[in-house]
Amino acid sequence: MTSLEDPFATLLAKEQEQGAPATGGEAAQRDRAAARVDLGLSPSTEEDIVDLLAVGEELMTKARAGVTGRAVRAVVRQSGQMLILLAMPAGGGLPDHDAPGPASLQCLSGQAVLVAGDRSWSLRPGSAVMIPQERHEVRALTDSLCVLAVSLPV
Repeated sequence: MTSLEDPFATLLAKEQEQGAPATGGEAAQRDRAAARVDLGLSPSTEEDIVDLLAVGEELMTKARAGVTGRAVRAVVRQSGQMLILLAMPAGGGLPDHDAPGPASLQCLSGQAVLVAGDRSWSLRPGSAVMIPQERHEVRALTDSLCVLAVSLPV
């Protein structure tokens, strides 16, 4: 799988530049980038304060009904940073992928495991871990709600 950095940066750059969907070749490029990652990011909210637990409940319902084992939404976006809310029913998660650049994972509820090579980190509510700069995956041992904080090139 390809790095997450390019698709995130591409999607954000197009949104910031145009404030609306891209057209023509730009739309095709954005769609290809999104398809490579296959995260299914929903649009972020434009509110100043995001109720992560309320949005998380909505996403968990969506994740349970879907086939990807997850539902995600970018909840905070600003230049150089994105916070992504990740709802994963038990057994779901993010498949093996390259590190997106500096990032961390915080667990809000449930129990999830970050796996990179032969190392793993168990996350419980209130815990956080730096994501290593190598291929990794995230697995939900129980229904889990996590926040992925990703630093993006400015």
